[in-house]
Amino acid sequence: MALTDPAAIPAMVCQRAATHGGETILRRKHRGIWQSTTWAQLEAAVRAAGMGLRAVGCAPGEVVAVLSDTRPEWVFSDLGALGAGLRCVGVDPADEPADRLRGLGCRVLFVENEEKLDTALQVAGECAALEHLVIFDMKGLRDLADPRCESFAEFCARGIAHDRANPGSWEIGISACACDPPALRGADERLAFLPMSDPAERVHGCYRALLGGIVSNYVENPETVLENLQEVQPTVLCAAGDTWEQLHARVERAVAEATPLQRLAYRTAIAMAAGGPGSRWLADRIVLRNVRRDIGLDRLRLASVATRPVSPEVARWYRALGIDLRAVDDEAGGGADC
Repeated sequence: MALTDPAAIPAMVCQRAATHGGETILRRKHRGIWQSTTWAQLEAAVRAAGMGLRAVGCAPGEVVAVLSDTRPEWVFSDLGALGAGLRCVGVDPADEPADRLRGLGCRVLFVENEEKLDTALQVAGECAALEHLVIFDMKGLRDLADPRCESFAEFCARGIAHDRANPGSWEIGISACACDPPALRGADERLAFLPMSDPAERVHGCYRALLGGIVSNYVENPETVLENLQEVQPTVLCAAGDTWEQLHARVERAVAEATPLQRLAYRTAIAMAAGGPGSRWLADRIVLRNVRRDIGLDRLRLASVATRPVSPEVARWYRALGIDLRAVDDEAGGGADC
């Protein structure tokens, strides 16, 4: 199954729901608690979102868009759109979203919350095709009376009703993309926090994780990334160069505030790590494993750098910790905005 054919991903989710329905594939930190989503729940959410798009009249080839930080509902909407034969475009909330929205020509726009809805409404009059705004988080919007707006829960309920009225239509629509998915590897987990509008997260992160059965853990909010990283201790991590450098700086600050003996132990361990397998093993047992654990990287086996690379000094530091930072490969560039 190629990543350049993202329309196959919803079909794969349907297959996995049938064979691994009770197994967890997503988690989200919400109000301090990690909440799990199984393959069966994921398939149901994707199906409801996709049928909701069909219910409002979206035809294959049309564009829908998402204006939201990374969260599970982004995935549900994206895969639902792909399963319905639509193009789903991500709008980065941090990159002048109003200008981006004006040129999309989308009929349906999914927005995260009140703040993102305000951004959308400011330009809605300039978006002739826009008919529906679907809101993930209705906090502060319970009295909203705009007929173009509805909650994601209401939209999905509409999709479920449409599915019941048209039995079998979802399966027929995605069956053309069905194929044998790769075997699940199991045990791997990743932290999801890069913008879904970036192919590094959407394709290299989300789609590949679904293909390989890697559990995606969605952070509570962009400000809790480092805290959630410590909790999850992922085995797979794709992060911007800035994030990798922040982790390095965090350790260096802690070392600067440590006792002279602790600083000596740390500097010695870093130097020993370059001295061969025996020296590295000793340095790891005494100091470096604790360093990795403290920043949430003790279980890490695959580390990728998105956007700009880290400095050579920081890359050497990670190698001393036993972590080889690699740039997101070219394959991550395929399939975005499909």
